[in-house]
Amino acid sequence: MTVYALGAVAILPARRGLIGVNRGRPDCRFCVPAENMQYHGRMLRYHVAFYLPQAAGELVVAEALDFPGAVSQGFDLPDARRMISSALEDLAQLLLEEGKPLPAPDPDASAPDADLIELVPLSVQTGALRP
Repeated sequence: MTVYALGAVAILPARRGLIGVNRGRPDCRFCVPAENMQYHGRMLRYHVAFYLPQAAGELVVAEALDFPGAVSQGFDLPDARRMISSALEDLAQLLLEEGKPLPAPDPDASAPDADLIELVPLSVQTGALRP
């Protein structure tokens, strides 16, 4: 069994600081410079755009920009991160079971209206279990 990624989230550096500092949110407490994050092993990392609530009672929406069909939401940012990670894993597993390739991450993926864009690693186990 091969594991292609292990958990963690990195925030992409933008040309003007962190991408997480969009839409007048310089106080983003979840923003961490990407150079502080480390990954081990081979992995696919997809760009995920997060749209933060604009009013009370709204949810955080998460959309994988370079993995078609991967959209989710959560009550807060950590919950949305867990939900989009789960959606990516489920979609990847389905594609692999159908013998289809996973979409290649697009280094130029962007969403100008997103509040935050993060690289989210995909964790997928492949191979057959031994009897």
